[in-house]
Amino acid sequence: MEKTHVSVEFAIFGESINIEKISKDLNITPTLSYHKGEPTSNPKVFYKEDCWEIDTGYKETFYVEEEIEKVMAIFRGKENELIKIKEENNADIKISVVINITNEEAPGICLNKKILKFLSDIDCEIEFDMYVF
Repeated sequence: MEKTHVSVEFAIFGESINIEKISKDLNITPTLSYHKGEPTSNPKVFYKEDCWEIDTGYKETFYVEEEIEKVMAIFRGKENELIKIKEENNADIKISVVINITNEEAPGICLNKKILKFLSDIDCEIEFDMYVF
């Protein structure tokens, strides 16, 4: 039986970001990166901005909060570097949570104080995309 899955993406994006320098400054290799003008998976559509991204991949879970905290753990202690990267690259940071709901088994969504503080400290947006199958 198919189960509900959650994926969390942490993206730094902007018109012209230095992907290699971001990787070096954070000492993290992105799971995905691309430059403005490169083709997406649809060769007729092109990226409109540069992006450096960490993606957890889909995990079978009902605990969205835990998946967000796993991504936060990767960047723990690097908040100042993230702010500097944002300023140097005129970039934005966003966390995208993608929830694939199966068999009407929707997870609870909670953003605890620790998550909210992290988002605020790095001036980060968060979005939730939910798909029902």
